[in-house]
Amino acid sequence: MKVSEKDLIRLIIQVTQQINNAQNRLKEPVYIIFSTSFQDPGDKFWQEISRCKQSIAIIPDFWTSVYSNKLQERCSSLLVVPQKESGELSLDGSLTIYPSVSHTFAAKAALCISDTFETQWLKKCMAMGTSVCFLLSGLEKFTGNESGFYKKQIMHYYKTLLMYGIDICSADNLFEQGELKEKNEKKVIFLQERIITSYDIYAMEEGSITHILPKTIVTAAAYEAAEQKRIQIIRTGR
Repeated sequence: MKVSEKDLIRLIIQVTQQINNAQNRLKEPVYIIFSTSFQDPGDKFWQEISRCKQSIAIIPDFWTSVYSNKLQERCSSLLVVPQKESGELSLDGSLTIYPSVSHTFAAKAALCISDTFETQWLKKCMAMGTSVCFLLSGLEKFTGNESGFYKKQIMHYYKTLLMYGIDICSADNLFEQGELKEKNEKKVIFLQERIITSYDIYAMEEGSITHILPKTIVTAAAYEAAEQKRIQIIRTGR
């Protein structure tokens, strides 16, 4: 596919802006909200977190020092704070990451129910307009025994959260997608089709963000059309 000089210049400017935005994001306070069960996000996640100037893990009050030591072994610069001591932490300009997201948490968040520490923290982020990210690998898997309606409802909750401006991304692009506020201005589309063709892409708004299921097939022509229309395709869910 031929690229015009104008498109090449636009691409260079876009990449430069993303690099600058990524560098700015690394300077922001990053909060990592751990839930009741300990799940290690993996090596790539901690490699990215270690690049941050200030990273703080907020853990359940009942966790022992064993868990704190495990986290600090993963990232020596990480500050570990129990939930009961997190009240004075400032959310200004921060990024909050949820490394583990259950179906129950997703449902409560989408329905604006704030009855746990995790949902109350999310409510404060929404009120402050700060960035929130759900780690893709931490989304609760379906067992395969759920009804179709249950799966559809959970996926609807994810769509709602995306519309709230919450990001769902992998550890590889935590700090490579640019400013979330800039991204949130784009139209977000959530498709449940099993096959995406170029016809589907051409029907979408230019510059939009399209979330698809993990096993969705995207044709080569669809990817080419997405590149032409500057449409970002993200696989969401498990």
